[in-house]
Amino acid sequence: MDDVNDAVSVTEGEKSDILCPACGTVHSGNGNHERCRKCDRPFSSAVVDEPTEDDVALDDLAEVNPPPRIWEGTTMEEGGASVGEGASVDTDPATQHSMLLAGGIFQNVYAGCVTGLTGFFFAVVYGVFASSQVDLPGFMPYLVSTALLATAVVGFVVASRSRIPFAAGGPDAILAALLFLFLGSIYRSMDGVQPVDVIFPTLAAAVAVAGFVTGVGLWLMSLFKAGRWMRYIPTQVLGGVYGAMGAMVLLGAWSVISVGTNPESNQFVFVNSLMRFVAQGSCDSHWIPSAAFALVLFGFLYRTRNTLVLLALLMVGVGIGHAADFLNIPHVGTMLGAGLSPSLGGLDHLVAMLDPQVIERIDWQAISRQNLYLGAMVVLTLLRMMARSTRIEAECDIRADLDNEYGVVGGGGMLAGLVGGMPASISYGRTLGNFALGARGRLSGAVAAVVAAALFFYSGQAMSMVPRFVVEGLLIYVGIGLIKSWLFDTATAFTRRDDRRLALFVFVSSLVFGMLVGVGVGVASAMMLTVSRNSRNAAVKNELSGAYYRSNVDRAPAQLRILKEYGDHIHILRLQGFVFLGTIYDLIDRIRARMDSSEHLPMEYIVIDFSLVSGFASATDLGFSMLRDFGLEHEVNIIFTNAPLELADHLERSGYVLNDVEGSFKLFMNLDYALEWCETQILDGENHADMHQLSLHELLAPVFPEPRYIPLFMKMLTKVHANKGEVVIEQGDYSDTMYFVESGTLNVVIESEDHKPERIKKVGPGAVFGEMGFYTNAPRSATVQAAERCVLYLLDRKKLALLEKKAPVLATAFNRYLVNVLSERLVTANKKAQELR
Repeated sequence: MDDVNDAVSVTEGEKSDILCPACGTVHSGNGNHERCRKCDRPFSSAVVDEPTEDDVALDDLAEVNPPPRIWEGTTMEEGGASVGEGASVDTDPATQHSMLLAGGIFQNVYAGCVTGLTGFFFAVVYGVFASSQVDLPGFMPYLVSTALLATAVVGFVVASRSRIPFAAGGPDAILAALLFLFLGSIYRSMDGVQPVDVIFPTLAAAVAVAGFVTGVGLWLMSLFKAGRWMRYIPTQVLGGVYGAMGAMVLLGAWSVISVGTNPESNQFVFVNSLMRFVAQGSCDSHWIPSAAFALVLFGFLYRTRNTLVLLALLMVGVGIGHAADFLNIPHVGTMLGAGLSPSLGGLDHLVAMLDPQVIERIDWQAISRQNLYLGAMVVLTLLRMMARSTRIEAECDIRADLDNEYGVVGGGGMLAGLVGGMPASISYGRTLGNFALGARGRLSGAVAAVVAAALFFYSGQAMSMVPRFVVEGLLIYVGIGLIKSWLFDTATAFTRRDDRRLALFVFVSSLVFGMLVGVGVGVASAMMLTVSRNSRNAAVKNELSGAYYRSNVDRAPAQLRILKEYGDHIHILRLQGFVFLGTIYDLIDRIRARMDSSEHLPMEYIVIDFSLVSGFASATDLGFSMLRDFGLEHEVNIIFTNAPLELADHLERSGYVLNDVEGSFKLFMNLDYALEWCETQILDGENHADMHQLSLHELLAPVFPEPRYIPLFMKMLTKVHANKGEVVIEQGDYSDTMYFVESGTLNVVIESEDHKPERIKKVGPGAVFGEMGFYTNAPRSATVQAAERCVLYLLDRKKLALLEKKAPVLATAFNRYLVNVLSERLVTANKKAQELR
């Protein structure tokens, strides 16, 4: 046993002891001592008698100058800028904005050519589909030309200004389906009433108006910075609309392939049209090659977004069609070799639309009567762009600005509409195709736009080379893809049961009552859900600093001082209510702002508490993926506490919760345990985590008002040992003792109403417990149980009374020590309460 413990064992009546002025070790008064046995430093044998009031002068009580704080004189430059060991990677969107050749020239040109050629096939498909209800010579190639024009114009604007450098633009399936309904409704209202030279320019103007109005809607959303609010809308409810659109595309493909008749009413309602088509007779064998080709596409592309694979399959289909036509195999050659309309009038009609006399013949009222379709295009484009840009961000690990994307696509759409192009957006599949082919710069999107522009001028010749079954098969594939997206891709671990029910209701409404009704029901349902889930409180209830909001662990005073100085490395966010994708974006923005603040220490631990969260929107799985990428990028630990079961299961399935793997999240049962872990990491970094090797004398020395009296004070204490699991204090017992912890840890638990123990605090070396009941004579309010083998020192009420009688100055010093401990607890509790408001 060391000298300190020898000193503690001295009892009253023995000779006066010798105190080492260097380390404070007390040596027995028996014998001669020239050097300290603990620190081996020489000392004069100063005899220390037990102090009395006369021994303590008033000036001895004056406080010495406090030591400098840990962070004073370091880490801050003039002007308040924080200086770290390394510079973070510049992820400012402005830097991404200027990227042109990222990834290499060859990869960008190669990916752009592949994407441009693929975009041509989709332009043909959308043009054929959207014009399938219009029985006018030359209108189909004209619509294909407008699709290529929109692909070129919007694609070039997106490539120039998007925050997603490798993004590709062009028409998409939802817009083509709405255009299909829009043009069909206008045509049926004019057919037989107006001459062809009025109907054609009116339909052509309707296409341009649709493109321009959609662009204006997107641009206005960008102007009003509505992007962040769009992410709070549960778009999965509108998945029912997308599924119904897929069914409509399949029905349209059926009509294009073999039925060839148009609906009689102004509403292309799926159920009515399906029954009418069935009544007219089943399809003939011409649908077999188209359906087979669609299944081939679906099988190869089920789990990949590689545009090169899609283009290769399309080119193989083109080759098979031309081979069948060349070989002129009976019946097979007719089915496989048949091409599209040989008309070359698409570009000619587009140029003719600039004639003032043609413009004068446009029936603007016929267009305005179908304005609800224009509104549906704007709404669905807004929501689709939000979902697509978010997925691109998550899959490609890039940060985009939704408001900027709205403005870019809106500007491109207005420009395309002015020159007659159809509505367009950012292409999700072709953008990911660019990325998969190695493109990382703007050159890829620009090359794709140039390819589309070149094919626009030769659209007639290019169309004549595409076999009809390839176009029809690709159209069927698009319809199947929309249904698959609704049934499988939009469902995540966070999809709620009420979301699924509403999506199914929207799907049925769209099929039975028409797309406009379906879109209206879907949008209304999504808005009502958003309002009901997000109207009560903000998602982030509290933002707290670990400097004041600490775990319920009573630590040594030296450790508390370290945590007060360095605890700001811990940033705590407590969430509440329903968590949307927009909540995660807001969370990341708050964390970025905290990182950029010069008033705080660099952030190393982000603790997110979910105890007040009521549920998750389906799209938040993408947000958690982005949060993980953010933690990897900035090398910070992201810790979840009170995680609901659905979140924990999703993270485990995604491989994010393996705590020893880089890039994983860490899960803790509650906020207290998470903070304890973070604090331990900080203390370990400052070499203060392990206090077990220090004696109680050394633990008390930094905080005891009169350190030179500590050896004498310890004479009044009784050393006790507590084994793991042993109860030191029992809740409800009489209070006549208090304890000081030299080594080991103990749990302070209370028994709840259902008789289950709950840990409310943890005490470690240097801490004191039992003092409240000791002074107030109140029964013990909690049970203290050893979590491991502990060494404790006990002070009972009789010893304290003796201390106050024989050495009142020492008793005063002890009382001042306890007042300081309790005051520090009160300050911390007040700070917690203030930050929780």
